[in-house]
Amino acid sequence: MTAPTTAPVASSDDAALDILIDAAQLKKDLDIDPTYLREECARQPGLFLMYANIAVRAKRQQDRYKTVVEMVEAKLDAQYRSTLQEEYEGAIAADPKSRVKAPTEAQVRSSIVNDVRWKAAQGRLHDASYIARLADNAVSAMEQRKKSLDNMTSLEVKGGGDGTRVERNRSQQASRQDLLDTMARRRDGAPVSAASIGMENT
Repeated sequence: MTAPTTAPVASSDDAALDILIDAAQLKKDLDIDPTYLREECARQPGLFLMYANIAVRAKRQQDRYKTVVEMVEAKLDAQYRSTLQEEYEGAIAADPKSRVKAPTEAQVRSSIVNDVRWKAAQGRLHDASYIARLADNAVSAMEQRKKSLDNMTSLEVKGGGDGTRVERNRSQQASRQDLLDTMARRRDGAPVSAASIGMENT
């Protein structure tokens, strides 16, 4: 059986697939630095909105490629039915006693799914569906990020006192760095004052 020679149905010239999700960037966006918990909380709404919008775009792209597949199938169906029927009628005309059978639905379907144009359209739909799932997973991950932030914030408030443990961690880190700097200056022979090592009030 020869393939239909009518106008092409779909080609790789269709709109390029938009990847939308950057896995490396998503990983960075999901990371939480407990030392800067307030800043992380402030970032959360914007991050969630961004990935929610990406999920909407990914679903729209998936739907678009579903439509493309349906259009390709419909046109190929018409083309192969016509071609198979013409071949059948031609065989009968050439030999009325021919045992050639009329084309069946199975033959038509087999011709469609083995057509490179159908395979290309299905491949793009598969990729678009994968991206849509990734986008949905990103939204779910952002929801989990918010829950983690809520839990961390609750723990910090419970251990707060004059300030959150996060703020105390910052102060402790700064103090440690000051001590390291002081020790370095002492090794270098630079004069060290009481103020430089935080001892002016002792």
